[in-house]
Amino acid sequence: MHAPGVSVQAVPNIAYRNDFNQVFFEDVRVPADDLLGGENNGWRVAMTVLDYERSNIAAISGARRTVADLIGWAKEEHGGRRPWDDLHVRNKLAGLYAEGEIGRLVAYRTAWLQSKGEVPNYEASIGKVWFAMYGIKVANAGVNLMGGYGQLAPGSKWAQLRGRVETSYLLAVSGPIAGGAGEIQRDIIATRGLGLPRG
Repeated sequence: MHAPGVSVQAVPNIAYRNDFNQVFFEDVRVPADDLLGGENNGWRVAMTVLDYERSNIAAISGARRTVADLIGWAKEEHGGRRPWDDLHVRNKLAGLYAEGEIGRLVAYRTAWLQSKGEVPNYEASIGKVWFAMYGIKVANAGVNLMGGYGQLAPGSKWAQLRGRVETSYLLAVSGPIAGGAGEIQRDIIATRGLGLPRG
C-alpha cells in the first residue's frame, strides 16, 4: 500500500464512519514475490475475498447481540411503562430472536467450511442475503421500539444501548448492496448451490 503510485481516499458513509476507501493504482509495479494468485488471476482472488466478506459472521453475531440488548431494554421501565408488557413488542422481539438463531446456524456452517480450508461460495451468499434482510429488521425494530432514544448517536448524552440502534439503522441500508447486490447473490445460490441453469 506504500508503493509509488498507490493512493487511498476515504469514503465516509451515512453513519460518518470511514469503513471504505477508494484505492487508486497509477503505474504501480508489483514485485513477482508479492503477486497473489498468480499473474492474471486478480479477478479470482477478488472473488475469493468477497466470498469471505459475504459470510457476515461478525455482523450476524452483532445483530443477535442487539436483539438481546433490545429484549433487556424492553423489560425495563421507560416513561412509566415497560415495553415488554405489550404483546406485540414481545412477539416482535421473540421473532427476531428466533431468526437470529437461524443466522447463527448459517454462520456456523460457513465457519465450519472455513475450518476445513474450504472457501464458502454459495454458502457465503446465503449468509449475505439472509443478514441483509435481518439487519434491516433488527434496526427498524430497534428504532420503532425505542422511539426517540433509538435515533440518538453514540456519545449522545441520552443515548440508550450506547447509540448502537441509531448506527445499526444508518448502516442497514447498505446491507442489500454491499459485497454484491441481493439479486446477484440469489443467482449464485441458484446456480452454484442448487445447480439450476443460468437465465
